[in-house]
Amino acid sequence: MAQESIKADSFSKLKRKLEIESLWLYIAHILRDSPATVAEIKKKLKYDYGIPVTTITLYTVLYRMEKEGLVNRRMDFPIKFYLTAYGSLMYRKGVQLLEEKVLLLKS
Repeated sequence: MAQESIKADSFSKLKRKLEIESLWLYIAHILRDSPATVAEIKKKLKYDYGIPVTTITLYTVLYRMEKEGLVNRRMDFPIKFYLTAYGSLMYRKGVQLLEEKVLLLKS
């Protein structure tokens, strides 16, 4: 029983790392084709990726992404976020890194 608890905890940590702590990758994926509002991003995260996030968490990640130059805001109404060229490059590098690690784990 204790062994199952440890496994579940390890899996939960991995899931959190791959979803919440890497949320910027999912957001970049959503924004790569067209700008989106926070509400649109939140909806896609939940229904397309199975990652429910709070609005506060999403804004926090978007503001960090903006600070790093990964996204910019369009000050239209409603405000939309779009992926910058640098954000697109970092998205591709992030996905490539994940693919490399998965290949290593499968070998």
